[in-house]
Amino acid sequence: MLCRRLGLEVLLLEAAPALGPLIRGFKRQGLAFETGFHYAGGLAEGGVLHRYLDRLGLFRAGLQTMPLPDPGGETLRLGRGEDAEWRIPHGLAAFRSLFPVSAALDAFFAESAAIVSGSPFLNGRFVPGQNWPVLDEETTLAEKLASLELPDRLRTLLGFRCLLYGPLPAEAGWTDFALVNTPFLEGTHTFVEGGAGLARAFEAALSEAGVEARTGRQVVTLEVNSRGEAVGLAARRADGAMEREAGDFLVYCANPAALPGLLPAGALRPVLIRRLAGLRPTRPPFMVFASAGTGCFERRQLFLGPDESLDNWLAPDSGLVYFSGGPGRGGRWPVTIIGPLPEAATALWRGSRPEARPAEYEAFKRRRAEAVVQSVLDRCPEFKGDLEIIASATDLTLTRYCFAQGGGIYGRLHGPGQPPLWPVTRIRGLALAGQDILLPGLLGVLVSAALAVGSLTGFEGLGEVLGA
Repeated sequence: MLCRRLGLEVLLLEAAPALGPLIRGFKRQGLAFETGFHYAGGLAEGGVLHRYLDRLGLFRAGLQTMPLPDPGGETLRLGRGEDAEWRIPHGLAAFRSLFPVSAALDAFFAESAAIVSGSPFLNGRFVPGQNWPVLDEETTLAEKLASLELPDRLRTLLGFRCLLYGPLPAEAGWTDFALVNTPFLEGTHTFVEGGAGLARAFEAALSEAGVEARTGRQVVTLEVNSRGEAVGLAARRADGAMEREAGDFLVYCANPAALPGLLPAGALRPVLIRRLAGLRPTRPPFMVFASAGTGCFERRQLFLGPDESLDNWLAPDSGLVYFSGGPGRGGRWPVTIIGPLPEAATALWRGSRPEARPAEYEAFKRRRAEAVVQSVLDRCPEFKGDLEIIASATDLTLTRYCFAQGGGIYGRLHGPGQPPLWPVTRIRGLALAGQDILLPGLLGVLVSAALAVGSLTGFEGLGEVLGA
């Protein structure tokens, strides 16, 4: 949409059968299950996500937001016991009241706010590439939390939202965390129709803007001329036929690690090729989609932590479970349950064809789904023993349906040692975008897209379009 508002003709190619495969979710037994989107911060009017989506025309296209319950839209249960539950309230003042008086903690929140207010990425104050502040992160979230000298459970309460984009505190950068977490402190929202509503509004906004979108097109080659300029691409249709498209600008939004294989030899510097090959994906998830006989968790997000410390929450057998409940139908309510999966758990079946996985794979999924559901029932008496498994998914599922890098639900790992990728490349006319570039998640997708467009067309016009 940004390119169209700058006067460019735009063609969008998507490998999946429909746009937004990660966020779109699916329906079974009349219930809508979420896959890649559950809730977000910054969606209140005036918030950073709201501003981006508004400028892109998604609210005009029918997108609607709604706040999660306050408090209780986000809930943490740390271990077991009567005092093990935290119901997260909306607003910084209410959240701050959960903690003791502490000058260090006040400085923590003040620094978080300063990082967000001073970020050109979140506020649209873009400048030419050579002047961009590089997020050369050295401080981890774990180090920042340790400096506060708080009990484990309070450090967990401060830092748990790093789990929303994949890393543990020891892997997460402090700056990245502040940029992601601070908008949540304003309040948490979801979309009225969930991720599917976001995908449909995106499609409608593209159509309104005059963008041609073609699905079922797998890009296999990005074409570069002898002068190092991007000049077009070749894509394979679902029926195997090839299509070639010429263009002055290419914005690549897929897995960055796959980029060198799409380009002619020598098009990228060896140092960048090595860096792309070394990108670490986030951990593979195991997902269970179930129906419940109670709506007490409708539009609620619950983190079931194994103990009061975040340090080992993502260990494969830690017992960590996150689940999200949606609106019900016919006396049943959908619940999406996510937990960590051992990285080698599905190694035996990675070479199998998706449409013909062996019986052993299906048996593995069934056993693990049953164990996950039982762990939830043990710690959530609200369900009264009523959770019916509808489907389950592993990293292989996400790779097949969502083209997820390495099967990780959150793309690549962001943090120290994994600095941001910049949208600009040495190939003139080729830029990178997506949640693997600068920041994770929906916010990262929007910010990187704006920077990619600006790097190709100029930042003065982009600032006007974004209202910066």
